[in-house]
Amino acid sequence: MNAFKRIGAIIAITLVLSVFVALISYQWPRTATFRIVDTEVKRIEGGDQYRITAIRQEDDKRMVLRNEDAWYRFKFDSADIQGDAAIAEKNDFMVEMTYYGWRSNLMSWFWNVSDLDILREKAPAPTPQE
Repeated sequence: MNAFKRIGAIIAITLVLSVFVALISYQWPRTATFRIVDTEVKRIEGGDQYRITAIRQEDDKRMVLRNEDAWYRFKFDSADIQGDAAIAEKNDFMVEMTYYGWRSNLMSWFWNVSDLDILREKAPAPTPQE
């Protein structure tokens, strides 16, 4: 019976650590330089959602991010961030965005933008795809 308790304790500790790592992974902020290619307001169940489509400059990866207020992160400026994103898109300015979360196409999860700074430098011309 003692072996079963030990195995149960190991499983419980593993589950607790897994949940902790998952929460840290979700909440950990990432910052990168982007070129914004689209901003939109998406009608979803329960209201509207701001979305920003951008190209991450370090690897030319297209990313779709949501831009929602998050009371637990003290983020209440999604409309201002969306306005800055639209200005950057119109003027072809580079931006530095901080975002967090996970992206899942299957679950329709998007990273959430927590901060956006316009760098006021023009985005480089896109390279042609072969």
